Amino acid sequence: MKRFSSYSDKRLMEYSKTNPQYFGHIYRRYGGSIFSFFYRRLGSKEVSADLTQETFLRAFRNRQNFIYQGYPYSSYLFRIAKNLLVNYYKKKKTLSLEALEYEPYSKPSFRSDFDNRLVWKALETLSFMERRVLEERYKKGKTIKEISEVVNKSENAVKLILSRARKKLRKHPIVRD
Repeated sequence: MKRFSSYSDKRLMEYSKTNPQYFGHIYRRYGGSIFSFFYRRLGSKEVSADLTQETFLRAFRNRQNFIYQGYPYSSYLFRIAKNLLVNYYKKKKTLSLEALEYEPYSKPSFRSDFDNRLVWKALETLSFMERRVLEERYKKGKTIKEISEVVNKSENAVKLILSRARKKLRKHPIVRD
């Protein structure tokens, strides 16, 4: 096995077309780099591992059609990874404010912890009062009147704060109302 580590990408790909086990050397050579590519952009080990696996799965499935053109095989892998990342962001474009009903980093639910963390990260862009009003409304389920008593503001002021907070979150790329 060790002797194949010195083989060029071109040679390994040629061999992998007839014997799929050679593709494992490609994975060992570039798996860490592809994982790092995703992890730096997403911050989630689970999602990064899934997308890394999908990158190599697609490359493996298309290995018969791969034609060496003088570029390192890693450039091909990173192109697949980049496309997967773009597709991931398109799918993950929005999250609902309903995620506010759940504590961050706790209680497993039908929403993933990753989705929860994204929503709470978006909330960090709001002021203290905006976060507090949203928390009282969505996490604790309080009415506008109850919130106004807790934060010592008029009902109209609470409505305005809530409206502005929602507007700011709507502008955030991962949250929708």
